[in-house]
Amino acid sequence: MQKLKLVFAGTPNIAVDILDALVHSNKYEIQLVLTKPDAVSGRGKKLQLSDVAMYAKNQNILTIKPKSLKNNLETIEYLNSLKPDIIIVVAYGLIIPKVILDIPTIACINVHVSLLPKLRGAAPIEHAILSGDKKTGITIMRMDEGLDTGDILLQQESEILATDTTDTLKSRLTKIAIPLLFNYLQNFNHITPCKQDHAKATYAAKIEKHHAKINWNLNADIIMRQILAYNPSPVAYSYLKLTDNSELLIKIWKAGHSDIVTNLPIGGIMVHNKQLLVSCAFNTTLVIEELQVAGKNRCLAINFLNGYKNLSDAQFML
Repeated sequence: MQKLKLVFAGTPNIAVDILDALVHSNKYEIQLVLTKPDAVSGRGKKLQLSDVAMYAKNQNILTIKPKSLKNNLETIEYLNSLKPDIIIVVAYGLIIPKVILDIPTIACINVHVSLLPKLRGAAPIEHAILSGDKKTGITIMRMDEGLDTGDILLQQESEILATDTTDTLKSRLTKIAIPLLFNYLQNFNHITPCKQDHAKATYAAKIEKHHAKINWNLNADIIMRQILAYNPSPVAYSYLKLTDNSELLIKIWKAGHSDIVTNLPIGGIMVHNKQLLVSCAFNTTLVIEELQVAGKNRCLAINFLNGYKNLSDAQFML
């Protein structure tokens, strides 16, 4: 039986895991990988390959990195010459025009990390956690010209745990996505597309760094979800004003809840039983468990407290 010819389009690490599963299945011909161009990264401002580009390079898979696919005649002509059966898109990051959507003989499909039509867009995992959702999932969708508006081919749910960060939830969703994608590839002739209910659509906008700045005027539960959602990137942060009026940029990697009411101003901190407590709105309290002072390594809160003894009047800035 002739192998399905696949073109794979993706950029971040979640796409690598899925591409790797396809490569090691030995059931498909990966003709080409599309990924976003190398990006400037780090203090040295050096060009950095995307996660997918790095993987494809190591696997000797032909890769192209167009800045845009719109009116990109060279890429369109090359894709036409390949005559792929299916184009698989996983967190690619570029708009795919109709002329390319129409190229594959079977379909152009997207592996999306939400239960569409809920949380269309760039950051569905983060927004699911921010919203306090109890479940999410994977959708295999036939792509059209809209933003995640195409017909649903397959879906599978996954629970969101109270302790899930974006990283842990992404890992679990990837493990669901791989067999679901293989299910589609093996049974596409027997799968009936289902129209989305567009009236129920919600959107998950791209997460920017400034979104991760903590507003202590919120309930501790909401702040807790922010800390989980922004782990591992961009990481929730706040500025701690010390008694000498100097300020520390603090990234908060892990936190928990406390039943203690501090009676401090919002943003005020208290050390209790070697725990770092922060007063939040509505008489709620957050326990910071793991943090990172700018320019230093991550550490447990107890180690931070050992290094900064005089915190009695310190306060996180609102």
